[in-house]
Amino acid sequence: MGFYIGEGGEELDLGARAKQLGSAIDDFGRAAEIAAASDADDMVQLRDRAFADGMSELFSICLGGAEVRSATGWSDFRNRVITLIGASGWALTNYIDDTLDSALHSALEEWDSWEIACRFRSAVQFLLDEFGGSELLISPDYEKQMLAEADAKLRAQASLVSPQPGERPPAGIPDSHWWWFLPSSQTQ
Repeated sequence: MGFYIGEGGEELDLGARAKQLGSAIDDFGRAAEIAAASDADDMVQLRDRAFADGMSELFSICLGGAEVRSATGWSDFRNRVITLIGASGWALTNYIDDTLDSALHSALEEWDSWEIACRFRSAVQFLLDEFGGSELLISPDYEKQMLAEADAKLRAQASLVSPQPGERPPAGIPDSHWWWFLPSSQTQ
């Protein structure tokens, strides 16, 4: 296992990162295989769960910032993810719909539900920014409308969320992912 010293002096375990990249590929691959096999409701749920697992891995991977995106193998990983997402049928659309649902419920249980909504929204934004996600959208107008509704709901819900001391966005969240910073900006 190799280590790499990142821009901030932190030590990155490239072996662990490679495992995480592989896990994301496996999850997206499983979603694509299920999509190719059947459109039955139970199979759609399995596909969407595998896809959501891949998006969760993608979220964690992208938190690594420029160091990860400039690492050897990133281009191959990116291309493989794009191919598998394209082969996953409506899984991305359903994930964006889940993003809207999580935004609608984002203030129900304080920070925990807010964090879930923000993770969903950031995973989609990472996909759009880093993986040419706009080209992956099956129904771009519909999906962009769902994202706009999710954003509006996050803005409306922010005043209802009060992060506890020490609750912060995960390290590596870009400033452009404004939804993470709304609750603290509303309470200042």
